[in-house]
Amino acid sequence: MDVEASELAVMAVGVVVAAATGAATAVGEGAGAAVTELVRTRLAGTERGRTTLEELDAGRSPAARSDAQDVLRDEIEADPELRRQLEIHLSAPSTHTENSVVITGSRLSRSPISLGPLTINNTPSARAFLVAATALLLALVALGVYGGVQLLTPNDSSRSSQQSETSDAQSGALSGNEGSSGTTSPSESGGADRKNTALNEAAVVEVTLPESESLPSGWEATQDKEINAGVPSDCSSACTGALYTGTVPFENTDSGEAAFFYIQAYDTADHAARRFADVRADKDEHSDGLEPVSLQPMGDKSVAYRAKIVNAEKAEAGVLVGTVVTWVTYRTADSSLDAAALSSLAQMLAERAQQAQDGTIPPVARAEF
Repeated sequence: MDVEASELAVMAVGVVVAAATGAATAVGEGAGAAVTELVRTRLAGTERGRTTLEELDAGRSPAARSDAQDVLRDEIEADPELRRQLEIHLSAPSTHTENSVVITGSRLSRSPISLGPLTINNTPSARAFLVAATALLLALVALGVYGGVQLLTPNDSSRSSQQSETSDAQSGALSGNEGSSGTTSPSESGGADRKNTALNEAAVVEVTLPESESLPSGWEATQDKEINAGVPSDCSSACTGALYTGTVPFENTDSGEAAFFYIQAYDTADHAARRFADVRADKDEHSDGLEPVSLQPMGDKSVAYRAKIVNAEKAEAGVLVGTVVTWVTYRTADSSLDAAALSSLAQMLAERAQQAQDGTIPPVARAEF
């Protein structure tokens, strides 16, 4: 897992808030407890951090969460060991209840029921659903067709890559593949007139990142956009030619969904392609935390991953668009993940990157889901 300090801070504070409210997290109970202890211990070590913790515990408002994320981001950037520990725990798949039914929490009436990595609310209707789902699962296993379920499960290896891409594009569902990224021809991603123009101004990179109006109603930025010039200090030689890196986190407070948008602008399309290949190779190598999945093809090249749990709560998609590398990480607050939402968010960011290179300033692409 190789992510920016801002995203690590957003994810870690989200786990702390979830733990305080008794909600389930995608990283599992053990990893969630470890993240919570790490964050609280570190924030309690400074006056600014203690004040932030008090505000977070008092109301857990978006403003309090944003302040906590800012403080934690600074701590992560200053302490490589803290970054390493958070990356380990936040990448951990939720497998602590595999093949068992566990009722957790101090308030039984509102606690979740976990069956392996699947978590549902502990209500009469949910318990009835659990019984029915268990019976259905046994029937599917007996019939030998459990592997045919398409949502978030590996593709049938006998299908050609072309058939797989067509099926995935039509259904919009995330499904495992062999890790090959989707590629599109110029006509499929905007026509032969697409331009590969370097975004060499910070203001252009800033407006390329989405605004609240770029997302459906209910989504709001939890922090200001952050734009950094030049090659990031923690980047490998694959970042040669980097002009600007821009990030912004968004959240839907009603649904609990969150998204982290990342763009990196390069001086040439070749340098951008090299960076995209490097990021993809790194994620493919760390297969203990992420698994390649299929998504509709976007940009010049695209790739997507999900957490290696049955009901994935986190997925991400990267797209190479001319001189720009874009990346979107999408998370949900429950045990479901909307593939159409991830696809729409990634497509929106990729289209904004292409519009900026084509000279449409500010870009106008929006996500609809």
